[in-house]
Order: sequence, then C-alpha cells, then structure tokens
Amino acid sequence: MRTITSSSGQEEAVNVRRTESADAQGINGLISPEAGAVFGRVNVIHLLEKANLAVTLANEREEILAHASFFDHPVGDLVDQTRWEAFLQKHFSAETCTPLNTLFLHFFVAETDFATASVKEILRAVFNAVAELEYILLLSPYAGVLEEALEEVFDPLQRLTDLQCSAFICHRQEHCPKLLIRPARVEDHDDLMRIFVDQTKVLSVMEQPYFLAELIQEQNEENHCAVCEVCSHTFKYTD
Repeated sequence: MRTITSSSGQEEAVNVRRTESADAQGINGLISPEAGAVFGRVNVIHLLEKANLAVTLANEREEILAHASFFDHPVGDLVDQTRWEAFLQKHFSAETCTPLNTLFLHFFVAETDFATASVKEILRAVFNAVAELEYILLLSPYAGVLEEALEEVFDPLQRLTDLQCSAFICHRQEHCPKLLIRPARVEDHDDLMRIFVDQTKVLSVMEQPYFLAELIQEQNEENHCAVCEVCSHTFKYTD
C-alpha cells in the first residue's frame, strides 16, 4: 500500500493492481465528458478483455479511485495497428519509439480530487512493472483537450505534419528512471563520501579521508568498485 494526496490535501492509502472484470462498474462510474473527448466512447468490458495491460488504483475499502488501460497500438482507427511505427515517424518526431519500448494509453479515468496523484502512481507502477518500457504515448484520432492530470504527465509530441489528432508522450525518466551501474572512478570520491558520512560509521572510511579514492584506484581483475546512478544520486558497491 502507498499513500497519495488529493488536490484538497486528503490522504488515502491505495494499492495499484491488475484490473479485474468486477471493476468494470466502478470504472464506468468514473467516466467523464473529458475522457470521452480524448478516448472516444469506450465499452469498458471490451476494453479490459483486449488491453495488454489494465491497471486499477483502489483504496483500502476496495473503492476504485482510478483506472488506466494500455495497448500496443494507438487509439481507434487512426492507423493500422501493425503499422503504427512508420506512421509515427512520418507525422511526429518520435524515432526512438518502437514496438519493443512503447505502449499506448487507451483510457484513463479517476476521481477528480485524486486524478493527478492517481495518474502519477499508475505510471510509476507501469514503468516499474515493464522493464523494457521507455515511452507511453497518447495517440488518438479524437482531438479533445486533455484533463489537467494528464497534461501534467504528458508532453505534446513534436509534429512533422498538420495531422489532426491528440498526440502526447510520457517518458520513463520522469516517473521510474533506470539505474545506471558503471565502474567507479576516482572523481566519484566526493559524492560517495557525502553518502558514507550520512549513512555509515565504518572507521576505515571516517578516519582515512582518501580511503575510498585509494580503494577505487587500486581496482584489478579480482577487486572491483561500482557506482549506481539515478538522476543526481550516486550509490556505491564494492566487491
């Protein structure tokens, strides 16, 4: 369980889980005119049967606060489902999006007060669950205005033509960045020392300011040092 906060400051313990067919009634109750303007008319049961990934966010009482469905092709009949990659590259600047690293948002609904917190929690869970996923696109023939919650997490796709549709992109890096693990370098010393000072009482480190630098510098085939980077944070592992 995780805690999210509504726009009015109310906190709610929630769980992100795979959507079940029994959730359909609750999902239907969250559908708004804004959702219809972007995603079109949706048969929830049909959607759940066909989705590559359907995710529901529920509270401790199993009340549904939000739902999102993801497919491996764009919404509606904008393009042949098997040829969207060439279509995307023709009309948008999205050459790094491929069938191996991209999913499409086909539907999102949420309780209004929890909409922004819910979509962020769902995206974090989806990126975390699908390791190879780098992008989530919202590509729909319905050129409706995105609700505020979606506007906060999706950026407009750069257009190459004047094709009329909804076209937005969400990047993994904004919600669940991957860790970069690489060999340690001597110049990592200052960043690493700040972590050690905050989190360890190992005397060999505390009493010898350049202990880590020497350890990194003396790496060989049997002794290795590695750092793990995410955004601006660095963590250390030695073997």
